[in-house]
Amino acid sequence: MMSCFYSIVLLIIGLVLSIVGFNYFSRLKQVAKWTAVPAFSTRMEVGCLKRPEGYIYVTYYYPLVRYLYEINGKTYEGTQYCIDSKGWWSTDKGFIEKLVNSDRTSVSIYVNPSDPELSVMKKNVSRKRRSHYWGTLLGGVLVSVAAIISAAFVCLD
Repeated sequence: MMSCFYSIVLLIIGLVLSIVGFNYFSRLKQVAKWTAVPAFSTRMEVGCLKRPEGYIYVTYYYPLVRYLYEINGKTYEGTQYCIDSKGWWSTDKGFIEKLVNSDRTSVSIYVNPSDPELSVMKKNVSRKRRSHYWGTLLGGVLVSVAAIISAAFVCLD
């Protein structure tokens, strides 16, 4: 009976992972429909964050942005580079410096048509981050399938 409990717990974990992975892709699909709008950049620079990874600290660089845009005569301010806050983190400072290109003052952003306060500069995330989404979704599916198979052998005896 206890083994059946573990199969159910495994199934719940797999389903949660699958839902989280699906939600990542769902958000990307929603952002793909957002409208392009011209904006005025007030800040574009490289941010820096040191995070412990094992016994060392790894330095990550990311774009820090602030921009102003106007929708229906109302001015809004945005600070989000992409829909996933970690979507464009990199250990390569030069790569992030190319992204922010501080000479640009006129930029194009993407705004949610149903809520103009939501905006991003990039509609998608890096390939590396997208692989995390796939890993979460497929990992959840595999764990769910394993839970169902184990339940079939353990719980149905």
